[in-house]
Amino acid sequence: MYAKWDNFKDSSSESDAGEEEEDESEDAVDVDEVQPAESRAATTATLIERIVRAELVGEEILVDRRQVVELDRKRNQNREALAALRRTARQDVGPQQAAATSAAQTTKRWVCMGDYFIRQPQFKVVEALQADQERIEAEIETLNQRIKQKTSELCALDPSIASGSNIHSAFAKLRGLSPSEIESVIGMTGAGMKTA
Repeated sequence: MYAKWDNFKDSSSESDAGEEEEDESEDAVDVDEVQPAESRAATTATLIERIVRAELVGEEILVDRRQVVELDRKRNQNREALAALRRTARQDVGPQQAAATSAAQTTKRWVCMGDYFIRQPQFKVVEALQADQERIEAEIETLNQRIKQKTSELCALDPSIASGSNIHSAFAKLRGLSPSEIESVIGMTGAGMKTA
């Protein structure tokens, strides 16, 4: 399960506990003080709806994160391909740079497009890879925005996830370790390894 469901409190459960204590102290029970079964069913249904919604939002966040990872892999592959094309273009360039540069741009390269390989001029391959990079980066940015929105929604459903604080302010306060903190951590782990 994604969230801590024991932190989802039914507002009627606290009042029920108080009523039970009063009932034990007093032998007579007023009919007006007892919560009707329909009201309990409604609050239970509301609680279940919140839990289901939190689960769905949590799953959507996890799916979006997986998509970001996959898109990042593809972006890295494209970057590697662009670097390889630049290297081959530099190798093709000889003493006559002007003639060699235009020849390198018109040189046909094998490219994998889905399930098949095609041969295209290098400049077209570079253009296609750069366009794909821009598309991937836009998709990643959209997914990151969606993840932030869904995380905020999840924190609204279950404030215990962010320890009752605003998740965005908690992330804004993150900072890297200072050099002295890094040295102390390395010193502690190094000392622990030497004594072990």
